[in-house]
Amino acid sequence: MAVVVDTDVVSFLYKQDDRSAFYLPYLVNQLPIISFMTLAELERWTLAANWGRAQTPAPDEILASIHRVSSFSSVVS
Repeated sequence: MAVVVDTDVVSFLYKQDDRSAFYLPYLVNQLPIISFMTLAELERWTLAANWGRAQTPAPDEILASIHRVSSFSSVVS
């Protein structure tokens, strides 16, 4: 089954924040999906932090295992 993952949750997981532990049980054996807006927010996060390519594991490495959808209809169909 698929589960939509919010930007905050992706951020908690990436930063290995203690709050990520709350969400981990919901992600086990699930297909994590993020919306196009979450992808945009993560891209903005790296730009705002002024990270170069060498310092930017996000979103490339983080999102390697997360499915991205461009609209709700692509999930339903």
